[in-house]
Amino acid sequence: MGYPRVLVVSNNCFSDTNSNGRTLGNFFINWDKNCLAQFYIKAEVPNSNVCKKFFRVTDYEILNGVLRFKPYGRVIKKEEIVLGTNDTNTEIGLEKKINSSKVKKMTSMQTFRELLWYTNKWETKQLYNWIDDFQPEVILFQAGDSAFMYDIARKLSIKYKIPLIIYNSEDYYLKDRKSYSPIYHIQRFLLKRSFEKLMEHSKFVIYLGDLLKDDFGKYFNTPSEAILTASSITPSPSTKGNSIPPMISYLGNVGVERWISIVEVGKALQKINPNYFVDVYTQNLPEEVKKVFTKENGVRFKGSIGYNEVVNVMHKSDLLLHVESFSDFIKWDLKHAFSTKIADSLSSGTCLFTYGPEEIASIRYLKEYDAACVVTDKASLECTLREIIHNHELKKSIITNALKLAKMRHNAETNTKRFEEIIRNSLKETKVAE
Repeated sequence: MGYPRVLVVSNNCFSDTNSNGRTLGNFFINWDKNCLAQFYIKAEVPNSNVCKKFFRVTDYEILNGVLRFKPYGRVIKKEEIVLGTNDTNTEIGLEKKINSSKVKKMTSMQTFRELLWYTNKWETKQLYNWIDDFQPEVILFQAGDSAFMYDIARKLSIKYKIPLIIYNSEDYYLKDRKSYSPIYHIQRFLLKRSFEKLMEHSKFVIYLGDLLKDDFGKYFNTPSEAILTASSITPSPSTKGNSIPPMISYLGNVGVERWISIVEVGKALQKINPNYFVDVYTQNLPEEVKKVFTKENGVRFKGSIGYNEVVNVMHKSDLLLHVESFSDFIKWDLKHAFSTKIADSLSSGTCLFTYGPEEIASIRYLKEYDAACVVTDKASLECTLREIIHNHELKKSIITNALKLAKMRHNAETNTKRFEEIIRNSLKETKVAE
């Protein structure tokens, strides 16, 4: 039986390094590449081999199309897919400035962006010819924070008379906050209205985590299921001892104030032993972070590494570190956050040490299954670190629980099979309804 032809509509493209791109790609590990295509809008090129058919329309191209009548949108060529690299961003000059996080977070810029896309400049003969040539049977839409993307996915589903499935890893719909800005409330109205129409039209919703599914279930009755991020990593074949000094590694994003918690862990390690450090593997650091990521604070910045090297570091480490910020805003903003690296950490065979508030979904999840050494307050940080570093039996117990959880909720083969069932069932239901 052949695979259904799936058109993925998303902000980011498939990627081995970007968290959104990796999570999407995990669903299609064994999928027939000829049965998969992606329409995306981020100014980047793919660095994943799960798909070979791409069409991209960026914000900057839409702006140029409106102001200068320049062409917009194009097929991404096979030779542009850059495997084995972290450098996939194609933004330069003015485009890079427009898409900077500082500018994009401005409410006025977000609203202007929505209005640009609502000119429907994305609808080109070239795009529709590309879709017609692919002949999709199902649309998988990765929900984000843009109302226009909800409408694009729904419009394509209606035009081609094919079922729409949502993959939702975010809680933007739920994030109402107080504001005196009329622009903010207009933007929220547009986003919520578009999302509600999307949910009403969709056949099924796949959520990143259980808490996210439960909270959306209070507002919508669209059939749904939580499928957690999968990992194909196998445990390290070697048995780790109590290395002194221990190799403690943090891999991933240090934003949303995670760097503050990393420094607190580093300082606690220095109190235990001045030769203990956290090795941080991430991309370029902001200046304020560089100032505090010092050996004196127990932190060594190691730079960015490719995914294969990430796996190697995970296997060699004595402890893997995952942290979240304790600020009240972050606890609210990241309530449903579930880091994509947790699946790999649990599967690696290395003990995971987490430091963050229990209000955040990933911390609560790891504590519930006893799959990590979890610290939820600063007062017990140093003594818990001291114990986990020196207590080999405790590490072994946590690793055993982690591997059980990885097999139960994060197994790539199991999760992709369930995803395939959802796709095929949506097609059957649509044909019956016809």
